Amino acid sequence: MMAMVAMQLDPGSMDALRNIAIAQMVMAAVMIVIGLIAIGGAIVVLLELRSARKLLHNLGDTVDELKPRLAPLVDRTIHITSDVAGMTDNIRRRIDDALFTVEQLNRIVKRGGSVAEERMERFAQVLDIVQTEAEDLLLDAAATARGVHETARQLREDPPPRRPAPPAPPRRPFDTPIDDDELEEIFE
Repeated sequence: MMAMVAMQLDPGSMDALRNIAIAQMVMAAVMIVIGLIAIGGAIVVLLELRSARKLLHNLGDTVDELKPRLAPLVDRTIHITSDVAGMTDNIRRRIDDALFTVEQLNRIVKRGGSVAEERMERFAQVLDIVQTEAEDLLLDAAATARGVHETARQLREDPPPRRPAPPAPPRRPFDTPIDDDELEEIFE
């Protein structure tokens, strides 16, 4: 029956089937090679595991031989690490104390700085008041001295002739309105 089916197929179909068959044969060959490589790798891994097991057994024997020699070293190492831990705790405590002291000093300096700044501001205000009062006092003293000198000079000189007083502006009755200029002249 296969022969009949093969005769019915055209030559192009036969070439395609031949190519598929060749590809399947190549894939089967590659799978065989990969399987052989996997088996070889498994054998190598088993050999390496066997050698690692021997090495671990030998290492265990070596550790058993070194235990009596290593015990004093381990004890000494434990003692040294506890000493180092104690020293680091002591150093850490001292550094914490120093940092606490520095923080307290910093707070005191800041507080003292703000108090000093307030006092300086108050002192500056007092100095401003003193300076103003001193200027006023000096101006008053200078004015008084000038007045004394002017009075003494006028007393030494002959009195100037008196000028007659300017005539008073005529009075108006109350019922006439007064403008601002006239009001200023009256009060001058």
